[in-house]
Amino acid sequence: MYLLVQLIKEMAFKIYTKTGDKGQTSLIGGTRVPKFDIRIEAYGTVDELNSHIGLIRDQEIDEHSKTILIEIQDRLFTIGSLLAADPEKNKMVLPQISNTDIELLEKEIDAMNEHLPEMKFFVLPGGHTTISFCHVARCVCRRAERCVLRLNEEQAVNELIYQYLNRLSDYLFVLSRKFTQDLKAPETPWKPLGIEVLDVKEGSCQLKMTIRKDMLNGFGIAHGGITYSFADSALAFASNSHGRKAVSVETSISHTEPLHENDEIVAHVVEEKCSNKIGIYTIKITKANDDLVVALFKGTVYRTSQNWLNPSAD
Repeated sequence: MYLLVQLIKEMAFKIYTKTGDKGQTSLIGGTRVPKFDIRIEAYGTVDELNSHIGLIRDQEIDEHSKTILIEIQDRLFTIGSLLAADPEKNKMVLPQISNTDIELLEKEIDAMNEHLPEMKFFVLPGGHTTISFCHVARCVCRRAERCVLRLNEEQAVNELIYQYLNRLSDYLFVLSRKFTQDLKAPETPWKPLGIEVLDVKEGSCQLKMTIRKDMLNGFGIAHGGITYSFADSALAFASNSHGRKAVSVETSISHTEPLHENDEIVAHVVEEKCSNKIGIYTIKITKANDDLVVALFKGTVYRTSQNWLNPSAD
């Protein structure tokens, strides 16, 4: 720790050193590397993320959130120092990231989620400047995580670092939803194909959509791919509703009736099987006005061991 204090003192005396004028910089430990080195890219992106967190903290938000954001900024400085150190030559005793730091983020996520409405759709970033700042920070956090993982392919990185960044992006997503609620800002849903979520429960869901003119083929009938995409979306909602990431491995669809412009259709999902590894689903597509079956879809998914914390999670 003494060496770290000495380094900070030296930096305080001289802002510009001119040692980087030829495109290289020093890691903690003395190693000279190009400024485009992946390690520089990694801790530089963490620094960029820290600045965005500061921008959120400077908004008119509640004091508790400000306190947590300050703690996060402190942890990001710790991560930056760890990434800036040459793992082979550094002799300094640096501060470390711990499981407790990750658990704090998880605790905050859970606490905020208790007071938020259920997610029934993906949301478009925006609604208020503060909310948008959260989304920008979330995206930069994802980029920082990718940089660290790329570095890890070349030189081993403490896994707690990229786990922390992964959880931090989750936190920032949930924080954006909290601020949406606090600020009474509109939450704009993303509706691919104009899909509306009617209901989502464990193992099932109901979706609704209207056939548009641009979905028709040359005969004035909806493309089969439209109905397939609609049913596949229902499969995704239902198979992931248990909280574990599911990946489609086999699907099929039978079209039984043609669809035309302005037809409203509804997807009804039945979970036929849900084991530890496999999920099997039948999806019936009907017309909304008379329940006429227009397509039958079957899907099999592989249930991974990864859990969803929220829709932004990896």
